[in-house]
Amino acid sequence: MRAVVRQPFAGPRALLRAQSQQGWVGGIEGAVTLLFLTVGFLVASAVLLPAWALMRLAGRRA
Repeated sequence: MRAVVRQPFAGPRALLRAQSQQGWVGGIEGAVTLLFLTVGFLVASAVLLPAWALMRLAGRRA
């Protein structure tokens, strides 16, 4: 982890640039990445779990 040299006054863009250099969980990018992963997981489970249950029920009836 590199130390960020602070300037007397750093605007919001400079702060965002310094945060984005700390890795994928840094600043806004990390929050958006975690949000997309969470939403993707919820959508996948909401689609796959009922489909799996219906396939099991259909297999039992046959």
